[in-house]
Amino acid sequence: MEQEVAKEAPNLSLGQYLQKARDKKDLSIEAVSRHTRINLTNLSALEADDIERLPNIAYVRGFVKTLAKTYDIDAEEATKKLEELYGEIASEKSQPLEADDFPQANVEKKQDLVKKEVQISDSLKYKLLGVVAAFSIGIFVYINLDKSKEVDTGEDTKEVVLEAQVLDENTPMQDSAVDETTNDLVDEETPSQEIEEKKPEVVETKVEEKPAEEKPVEKKEEKEKELSFYNLPSPLFAFKDISEEEKNEIIPANIRAAFEEDKQNIFLKAMTGDSWIVYKSDNDPIKKFTLKEGRYLLIKGDQVLLRLGNIDALNVFYNGELLGMSSRSGVKSLVFPVEIAKDHKLPLFIFDKNGGVKTSKQYLEEKANSQN
Repeated sequence: MEQEVAKEAPNLSLGQYLQKARDKKDLSIEAVSRHTRINLTNLSALEADDIERLPNIAYVRGFVKTLAKTYDIDAEEATKKLEELYGEIASEKSQPLEADDFPQANVEKKQDLVKKEVQISDSLKYKLLGVVAAFSIGIFVYINLDKSKEVDTGEDTKEVVLEAQVLDENTPMQDSAVDETTNDLVDEETPSQEIEEKKPEVVETKVEEKPAEEKPVEKKEEKEKELSFYNLPSPLFAFKDISEEEKNEIIPANIRAAFEEDKQNIFLKAMTGDSWIVYKSDNDPIKKFTLKEGRYLLIKGDQVLLRLGNIDALNVFYNGELLGMSSRSGVKSLVFPVEIAKDHKLPLFIFDKNGGVKTSKQYLEEKANSQN
């Protein structure tokens, strides 16, 4: 393979040389991009000998060496062609310019330049010192304030950029996470409100304790029976086309590397505002928190249940592909993979008066068992 391409090399430009080698390997340009992590735009520009679309030659040398290794061709030959493509400006052997090359430099060397002393008055010195002091104080205050703020970027995080709070019976929901009332979904706070309305009835029954204990229980059961559940809509979502460059700008490289082929990989990034999230992955506890603008979250699992608020501010990627979603209320429930949608009902999560939470599937199963 290398010998065949090498024979034709003298008559080929760098782009033709690389394209010929790729064709010999029977590789698509997209496959090479995925394997080498070189952007499609740069690969296309290389094969087209279009240096205007390429970055600095220092980066391109690295591209060429990587491609030479991938195609099993002579790296030195490829690098030589790169230097020829960029011309003498890119060559490391170019001679340094001397002062004689600049006529103005010769004129200045022949002149006696007299240094002028700059005199600064005392009042100006004090003013300058005042400006420097004020600037230093401003920087000090800014740094201390900045340390107290929450960092809005998640570039240094590995998988989850926010510490998700595990929900149990003693964990109340945050305001941002419970404001979920919609026209098309059941309000998940309804059970909590109904129980609070019954508290005066318990207080009023001062003498007859048994009826007072039984009435709230009966009413609670009646209210629970009034909960309505709905099938998840089909289709749940659609994919939205964006370029590979746009994907790479939104999804950090370390997150892309963390994707697992046999898992459901859901990447969320708050782009234009804060969003609240409630989710469950496999048998892990249900977690909820507010995703601040500019931060992101990666969820992986065999089965993932997800409820999102303010979806217009979010970008949601499923296995690296952007989802296109819409909701009149700004609230969206999703399950992955979509094949398990038939096993779940809306609302996906049920909250009790103590802030505890369970899936609607678990709720319905427990209810069915209690009636048997």
